[in-house]
Amino acid sequence: MKDHDVTVNQMQWQPALLRLTYTPHPDVDDGKPTPCYVCPQWIIGISRQAMKFNKVDAPSESYGAMTCTAVVISSSMIYYVTETPEQVALMRDRALGHEPKLGAV
Repeated sequence: MKDHDVTVNQMQWQPALLRLTYTPHPDVDDGKPTPCYVCPQWIIGISRQAMKFNKVDAPSESYGAMTCTAVVISSSMIYYVTETPEQVALMRDRALGHEPKLGAV
């Protein structure tokens, strides 16, 4: 019998991904919302924003302003989602094991 070297790595605990919903574009996929998944520990900012979508067949025209939540992951990555900033913050806090403090949002 041969002896084998065995390396055991302990897996670090990771919180569950947050399931959020992209703000749907009216011209794409019949305006159906699409889920997206975000690591809660990567969220560095949450804010409410108004945005306009340009029409796909006429880019110079746009739809009316829509209000959505911007979930900032890094300086170059932002997800625009339908959930409110409060919902995103509470989901993030729960996933990270923090006590929800709505007044602190």
